[in-house]
Amino acid sequence: DVSPILALICGLLVAGGVHAVKATARPVITATTAGIGNPVVSVIEDVVSGATTIVAVVLPAVAAAAVLGWLALFAWWYFRRRKEIAE
Repeated sequence: DVSPILALICGLLVAGGVHAVKATARPVITATTAGIGNPVVSVIEDVVSGATTIVAVVLPAVAAAAVLGWLALFAWWYFRRRKEIAE
């Protein structure tokens, strides 16, 4: 298990880093595009956030299925090999 304090520190660092980038980029985008670029950046942020959420939910199941698949393949290979050796 991961220490709750370590998880808190990592979460704060990641969230703080993302916030720092957004807080730095927004004024630059507003100044260089006269505010026209803000909706585009907002939509991009929403798409990335949604994709990240989907990956966070789906990836553990995909990883578990991959591990089970590899274990099944190994078991099939192992028992097939034992059968060939016994003959």
